[in-house]
Amino acid sequence: MIKVENITKRFKNRTVLKSISFQIEKGEFVSIIGPSGCGKTTLLKMINRLIKPTSGKIYINGENIYDKDPITLRRNMGYVIQQNGLFPHMTIKDNIEIIPKLEKKKLEEIYKRTIELMNMVDLNPDEYLNRYP
Repeated sequence: MIKVENITKRFKNRTVLKSISFQIEKGEFVSIIGPSGCGKTTLLKMINRLIKPTSGKIYINGENIYDKDPITLRRNMGYVIQQNGLFPHMTIKDNIEIIPKLEKKKLEEIYKRTIELMNMVDLNPDEYLNRYP
């Protein structure tokens, strides 16, 4: 679960986000949409600790993110970026599996999770895993 409580972010004299609060439960998919410059990227950067909020708190699974190691925090989250984020010279399967392989996870575990993720986004693994983006 991700809980954002009264997050505000200012850059110099400009308030980019003001008193934003929401909660995302485990298993929920959320899209953050809005015009360029409205604070979407700033919000995501605060959630993964790339920048610090001016005020407010962020919790993941009930723990304040500032009580956690930032590297460990970031390794346990992911988000879809605005532009193309896949390596075009690698299959969809290879793109999905790149980080778990770098972390030296078991191949059977990686493959099982890859199939779960494909099904989660309603893409048939048999049809798409070996395609290129």
